Amino acid sequence: MYILLDGQLVVRSRDGMPLATIDPIVTVGEMGIITGHPRSATVIAVKTSNTLVLHKMKFDLLLKRSPEAGLTIFRNLIGTLTDRISENNKQVASYQRQLESLKQQFGVTDTPVAPGPEEGTRVPPPPGKPEGDGAAVSENGSAGQEGAAAQRAQA
Repeated sequence: MYILLDGQLVVRSRDGMPLATIDPIVTVGEMGIITGHPRSATVIAVKTSNTLVLHKMKFDLLLKRSPEAGLTIFRNLIGTLTDRISENNKQVASYQRQLESLKQQFGVTDTPVAPGPEEGTRVPPPPGKPEGDGAAVSENGSAGQEGAAAQRAQA
């Protein structure tokens, strides 16, 4: 676990996408030291930074020797996690509003669509097209042998 005293850090996803900027004074890697789970992101210093490093063995020893310090640390971690959850909830709400706006803009509805033709069902040609242009279509949208031949002939 690290405690950022000064400077600035950026959290990046596994694919390198920036997720968050971290300013002092805040902990980084606190969940890994508690749970032992591998990290889920990479933290990079984007400005010269000073950190305190607290290794798991020392952290466990601190908790054993000073339950009061452990209580303070866990309260701070709970506060940090609560803030993160709150920010994530705000972001989700923002995405939901954007999605609703896009649905309205493009006329998309949540109305269910009737199922398509069953596999092997003959699909009639569009109006104005001769009968030979229809094709048997499977559920995955691939044309049957007749339709495939007709499609090749049209190409």
